[in-house]
Amino acid sequence: MCKEEKQTTESFSHKMADILNFGALNLAMGIGYRTRLFDTMDEMADPATADAIAEKAGLHARYVEEWLGVMVCGGIVELEEDESGVSRFYLPR
Repeated sequence: MCKEEKQTTESFSHKMADILNFGALNLAMGIGYRTRLFDTMDEMADPATADAIAEKAGLHARYVEEWLGVMVCGGIVELEEDESGVSRFYLPR
């Protein structure tokens, strides 16, 4: 394989990975929209734990925590940790 072909192959691989990652993020955003998680978080005045968000939304905390992880990795939701290591999530203004 020549150098040009290798760059093209690597470029294609990165493009495919980006498409898959953004596709998964898009699906997760759809879940947040359908379950009103975005609305719930927007209504909360301060950053909140996954448990607090789940309780307010009427959803199971475990699944909300997983969803929040995807949203943080995708740069949609912000994460802060306090001194004791408690994670709190919020939407950027």
